Amino acid sequence: MKQKISCISIYSNANASRQAINLLQAAGCALQDISIIARQKCCDNVDSLFNESTLIEIAGIGTLMFSGQRLSQLFRQCKKHSSNSASQWQKNSQINAQIHSQGNQLEIALFNIGVTAGYISEYLQAIKDNQILLLVYATQRNVEQACDVLHNETQQVTVHRV
Repeated sequence: MKQKISCISIYSNANASRQAINLLQAAGCALQDISIIARQKCCDNVDSLFNESTLIEIAGIGTLMFSGQRLSQLFRQCKKHSSNSASQWQKNSQINAQIHSQGNQLEIALFNIGVTAGYISEYLQAIKDNQILLLVYATQRNVEQACDVLHNETQQVTVHRV
């Protein structure tokens, strides 16, 4: 099985994230590899593009929506095995002091796809600021293609490796 990596881009509103998703699909990126994370109130029909969504209440943030097959599956695994994931996360990581609320399922899900502490904090703040995270979790080749599509003079894309 090929190793999965991810790229994450932050969008200021639902229209911008929807346009990015449309660009990814037009370039041949499979919808199953694309996910969004945002406060539920910020999704404005972007989640309607996806077959799967998961809602969770996160203290200090509110109700979050995880839309997209891969991320919804990953999140459900973290939720189902939250104590094991949190324990593994704590054992395998030296970033605990930098994480605000250890064991938070969102942080664990991001950590499990290779996102480091500094970026986890940045992404949490973006969500708190009502921005939308667009994530592509796929093979290196597909993530590179997604980065080519998404990255431009005004849009940053960050690649994370497990």
